[in-house]
This record gives sequence, C-alpha cells and structure tokens, in this order.
Amino acid sequence: MKRIEIETIITYNLGEDKAYIVTRIKSDQTKLEKLGFKDKNITSDYNDYEIPKEFIKIGPKRKVSDKQRKLASERMKSINDTKYGQPKAKKPSKNT
Repeated sequence: MKRIEIETIITYNLGEDKAYIVTRIKSDQTKLEKLGFKDKNITSDYNDYEIPKEFIKIGPKRKVSDKQRKLASERMKSINDTKYGQPKAKKPSKNT
C-alpha cells in the first residue's frame, strides 16, 4: 500500500454530537484506543471510530517562548525531585 493511501478521515456535522473517524494510521488507532474508543469495523483493513465531537479541535500548533519553555522545565524538575526524592547532585566541573 502506498503512503498516500494510508489516511485518516474525520467527519462531523451540525446535526449530531458525534464525530466519525476512519483511519489506517496505526498511531491514530493507538491514540483512539488508549482514550477508550473501540473499533466499530472489524471486517476491514481500516479502523472505524465514533467519538464525541468535543474531541475534535482545529487550530494551529501552540507556540512556546523560550521563557515559557524554561519555566516548564523548572516545574518538571521540581515535580520529579519531589516525586523521586533528592535532586541529583551536580557533577563537578573540570575547571574547579
């Protein structure tokens, strides 16, 4: 099968609260199944899902500034230190 034939199609309308997803992309299938959605089509080479329309979001990828990235990194380090005990000791630099 050509890569252009491996696709995901999302369909929804104003009259229903559900969206319909047909996909042959394994990563999309895995994400949907981890969210608890079951394949409705067990007889074909593609998977067919029915999900709440609220799960569909159309928008640009979030842009993160260097300052936001640094703050998030510090938060995660703090969380990991709390969760896993003492922070790792810093390695002595070769200059000292």
